[in-house]
Amino acid sequence: MAVYMFTYHAYRSWMPDNRRGYVRRKKGIQPPDPRMAENYRRRARHAAVHFDDELCESIIDAARGVCRRKNWRCHADVAVWSHFHVVVSWRQFVDARRARTVLRRAITVELRDRQNQRRPWLSRGESTKRVRDRRHLDHLVKTYLPTHRRYGGKQWSEGADAK
Repeated sequence: MAVYMFTYHAYRSWMPDNRRGYVRRKKGIQPPDPRMAENYRRRARHAAVHFDDELCESIIDAARGVCRRKNWRCHADVAVWSHFHVVVSWRQFVDARRARTVLRRAITVELRDRQNQRRPWLSRGESTKRVRDRRHLDHLVKTYLPTHRRYGGKQWSEGADAK
């Protein structure tokens, strides 16, 4: 069984001037760069996205809906103002990149329909992490994802409605 955690960021929520640095495709983590952040802001065609509680709940519902329709197992998800994580598995062969794209599209459609706005909701370059084993899965679901509560938002996991 394949288990993955996908991470998606809200459009323009993680800018290069972030105090923790930022990620450049194919270059990895970079130190904070205010000049690059200003360049990003000048080129942006839309305002930054921040997920409120209603949108966080929509994200979680959309992710769980995709999993039900595809016969995938949604182990947990969490959505906060700037990003969300979805931990999902499947028994039949599914390319992880394809699964990531299916989730992204469904969530984008949900956000677009909910807000009646066609615009970029998510940044490019979402993360795909393979869950190594049961211990890793338990750590993600019971320890890592719950730490996001400090940011507000919404959370769901199997067996416990943590919203």
